[in-house]
Amino acid sequence: MQNVIVNDCIGGYLYRLAGVKFPNPFIWTAVGFESFLYLIQNYDSLDFEDYLIVRHPTDKRLFNIIIADKVIVKCPHWLFDIKYNKPTRVDSVNIHYNRIWLYIADKYTSRLVRMRKLGVKPVFIMDFKDWLDCDKDKLKILFEASASISYPLYVLVPYKEYDGYKVGNITMVYDSDFNTHTTDYRAKKLWDRKLIEV
Repeated sequence: MQNVIVNDCIGGYLYRLAGVKFPNPFIWTAVGFESFLYLIQNYDSLDFEDYLIVRHPTDKRLFNIIIADKVIVKCPHWLFDIKYNKPTRVDSVNIHYNRIWLYIADKYTSRLVRMRKLGVKPVFIMDFKDWLDCDKDKLKILFEASASISYPLYVLVPYKEYDGYKVGNITMVYDSDFNTHTTDYRAKKLWDRKLIEV
């Protein structure tokens, strides 16, 4: 099994399709561009044990995980809800709980242990869909950072002309469904293409 780390929910859907336990603490989370690039560049030296769970600055139902004071991991599918005295799945991915920070800590730590036990090198997928300002300036930043990226990185973009383009360990992947379909549908299409084994 590979350790595929994605900046959004595509990772959760890919592992659900594979039918295996989630192998890292980034499943069902969202990580912004700068944080995700930092994670990729510093994966080997990042102290994953040094983390805080903090309330989202604007949406009081949500919490973020901050790793080593550098990587901000948003938890959009795990919501504080006073009505639920235990973690309760309210749909296919969302969990509500009146002590949701405990659930987040449990998922983070247990999946971190699993990632360590798995002991394989990561493969990263950067999905530009979560950043509504998907632009070529961010791609330029990635290309300039390519020398500091030592693990495979697949970048899902809506630009057909970039499909298959490689710079160091970065491979561009054209996503024809980028603007028209849901994350689970796009994950299934990516799974069917067999570009990345999980």
